[in-house]
Amino acid sequence: MIPMITVKKQYEQGNVQLTLAALSTPGGVVHLLDCDMDEHANIVEHGFDLVKHLINGGTSPIAMHEYIVEDSAQQAKGIATIDLGYRLV
Repeated sequence: MIPMITVKKQYEQGNVQLTLAALSTPGGVVHLLDCDMDEHANIVEHGFDLVKHLINGGTSPIAMHEYIVEDSAQQAKGIATIDLGYRLV
């Protein structure tokens, strides 16, 4: 069994899930990271997203950025306090 940990953060619109695993190989330990960003937390809306993503290729990272910043601003009463470590230009 591969040791792994999952952390999920829900936002008003959707959620972000990070899963980290450590895999032992003959060359040493390899760390694997999976990041899953969902546009909708509601199971019905998420189901429609899955169908839509078969056509358009998946969740837009720019849309997820905007969702996270908006959620941060709502929690801080108008001004986003989260620093995502990058800027959209």
